[in-house]
Amino acid sequence: MRAPVTRQQILDSALGLMAHHGFVAMSMRELASACGCNVAILYRHFESKEAILEAVVAERRRRVFIFLGEGIRSNDRVIALRDDLWRATEQAYRRWLLTLFPQLHGRRELRAIARTIRTLVQGAYGELVMVPGDRRRALRARSKELAKVIAPALGPAPAPAPALV
Repeated sequence: MRAPVTRQQILDSALGLMAHHGFVAMSMRELASACGCNVAILYRHFESKEAILEAVVAERRRRVFIFLGEGIRSNDRVIALRDDLWRATEQAYRRWLLTLFPQLHGRRELRAIARTIRTLVQGAYGELVMVPGDRRRALRARSKELAKVIAPALGPAPAPAPALV
């Protein structure tokens, strides 16, 4: 006899399917198949597909907060992973900036701008996760604020000095 499907098994399977196909493409029938149960069992645990998504997000947010709160203070491996993630994020922002603003190529300010954007985006994400209300409006407001702060640094690069003949 097979053990009953748990809420956590459903959440883990749903996360895998959403990561692979996206939330909209994931069907309840596909999720039930991945869990080894029928659709009715899913509805015993969750009232809708949207409720599953909400539970997945809440669970992941809780895990991230545990990671950020406890893990980074007490576990050398977690600290190393955090540092790797932090560096990789900054590198991704540098590449993104160079794609959007090729005039930044070779400029000393590039690293500082990338770090600033990373910090602001991380903070804005935290704010959007934690603050209730219209998140789209808040995201637009933060984007405009970021553009106002960063725009002066994204001006054209200074003209190169004339070559001496």
